[in-house]
Amino acid sequence: MKPSMKINLSFEEMIEQTVIEGIKKAVEQIKNDQIQPYLTAADVSKILKIDVATIHRMCRSGELKHSKFGKSTRIDRADFIEYCKVNRIE
Repeated sequence: MKPSMKINLSFEEMIEQTVIEGIKKAVEQIKNDQIQPYLTAADVSKILKIDVATIHRMCRSGELKHSKFGKSTRIDRADFIEYCKVNRIE
């Protein structure tokens, strides 16, 4: 455990920490070309560990850039990296 980490984290802090760690891992995979150039909403939901419906809401609201191919939603990995940077996720 890092000395700067709190010993007693609240539930919200634990959830936030888990999500941030997952996103950091995903960004590294993307940077290392281990993920396809276009991600599905399901792919992004797995990476961010949130429901796919939330990803669709983020796309509809304009929070997350995306493209539609017929009924399929795709997120460009460069746009996903940018989303992570804008939201201060390293």
